[in-house]
Amino acid sequence: MTSPVINAQEVRINDDGDLPRGMYFYTLVEVDACGKESFVNILQVYAGYKGNSIHIMWNPVKGKSEYRLYRGSRFDLFDGYFSVYGDDGYFCDNGMGVLNEKSLIPYATN
Repeated sequence: MTSPVINAQEVRINDDGDLPRGMYFYTLVEVDACGKESFVNILQVYAGYKGNSIHIMWNPVKGKSEYRLYRGSRFDLFDGYFSVYGDDGYFCDNGMGVLNEKSLIPYATN
């Protein structure tokens, strides 16, 4: 099975949101029918505007309908995640969404 990949060409930063300026780390994970997470990749993004929105795109895996996009301000500490459903392979973080509680993921420490 092929995993989705986020790369630098699939990220856009605009000045049309409420996300504060700064460094953000995003980790995309696939979620199976039992709720098990599978690590996909991590992305570092610098948002340099006063009010930002970060648009992240990836190639979705056929048959996967749930992803979690973790966001943090440090590589090793995530604030929480956004649930992304569907086969679009797209999410816009404009700073106004609500992060879900952190779950235990093996590559993030507190």
